[in-house]
Amino acid sequence: MDTLIIVIAFLAILHFIYDGIILTSIRLYLRNRLFVLRDELRSLRIHNGDGMDAGAFLLVHEGINNLLNRLHQLTITLKFHFEQTIEYDHELQERIKKRIVAIDECGDEEIKRIFSKANQVVEMAFVANAGGWFIYLIPIALLILSIKKLSQLASELVVIPSTEANRLLMDN
Repeated sequence: MDTLIIVIAFLAILHFIYDGIILTSIRLYLRNRLFVLRDELRSLRIHNGDGMDAGAFLLVHEGINNLLNRLHQLTITLKFHFEQTIEYDHELQERIKKRIVAIDECGDEEIKRIFSKANQVVEMAFVANAGGWFIYLIPIALLILSIKKLSQLASELVVIPSTEANRLLMDN
């Protein structure tokens, strides 16, 4: 029991270090990437002006702005909540589809590239925000792998010839 408490305390300290120090830096990096993407988008608007698809520009620009200060909210819980909301709200589902189609069908490849890069940042934010829980999942995964190895060892011990079994068991 003492070992279990020590292991859990160690994992909690690792979780604290990840969430309190490392994750903060990761989110800052991702936020800065969104700022860079937004600046690239604005630069395109300034240089291309009327030659740019204004609707697609506004959709991507608004989306990036919405996410800049919300990266910490992109969690697995939000993912499930969002999926449930979309599943039951068909009007919202259609609005989102239309917006994605508007971006996909715009003629400006740079807007599409920036949209794709922004999506990658959001995906990384989801992974980073879930990263603290991986600290707890790694020991469980190792335990499962160990049990599989033990299962294989048990099978081998059952079928080993008796002379070899006696020799191996007597040596220990």
